[in-house]
Amino acid sequence: MVFELPELQGTMGKYYSLHHGVKKSIAVSLEEQYMPTGRDASLPATELGSLLSITDKIDNICSCFIAGLKPTGSADPYALRRQAIGIIQIVINKNLDFDLHALTDFSLKSIRTKNGSNAEISGEINRFFAERFKNLLIDEGYSNNVIDSVISNGIENIIDSYNKIKALEKFKKQKDFDELAVAFKRVVNIAKDKPKAKLNTKLFTDKSEKNLYSNFSDIKKKTDKFFDN
Repeated sequence: MVFELPELQGTMGKYYSLHHGVKKSIAVSLEEQYMPTGRDASLPATELGSLLSITDKIDNICSCFIAGLKPTGSADPYALRRQAIGIIQIVINKNLDFDLHALTDFSLKSIRTKNGSNAEISGEINRFFAERFKNLLIDEGYSNNVIDSVISNGIENIIDSYNKIKALEKFKKQKDFDELAVAFKRVVNIAKDKPKAKLNTKLFTDKSEKNLYSNFSDIKKKTDKFFDN
């Protein structure tokens, strides 16, 4: 059936399953595991279908990378780019919070490859996801430098990186952003190549130093809870 009508992949699995008395939620997830079929195609509607789709796609990506069937240039016969984008879209749409690196490593270990080290392949897959993630967000209108500032070390958590990019893009449009960026750059330049030392408040001699540290401490207490969350 699917060989003759490939667009029915998953759909026939759903109907065959329902015919054999499989629970409806499971039958629907069998259809949704192949979603999305394109960048603008429908995403899985159910949580089970979303998780199955991510699992299926990460397994395909890891298996192909292990077998040396990675996309090259414009050639992507196994649609790995589309599958990676599909995972990213599902995660953002469903607000799924998980460690992408851990999922990749788990999939690689499950396949038990002997073709190169898992660490090397894992790094390639993580860079592959970061490129897809960046291209997707650029198409959505996010600034190149904002995306790079967040994913410079890869994307360990897709939804976390996405939320940071959204927040930074919004903050960048505020009038205080440029002044803050200049001040931050000055601090980085001053502290560069300086040895780390523990702050000793007993060395403060001027009132302005004490006031500055007091204000800093107050602000730190208010902001720490946001970092914890």
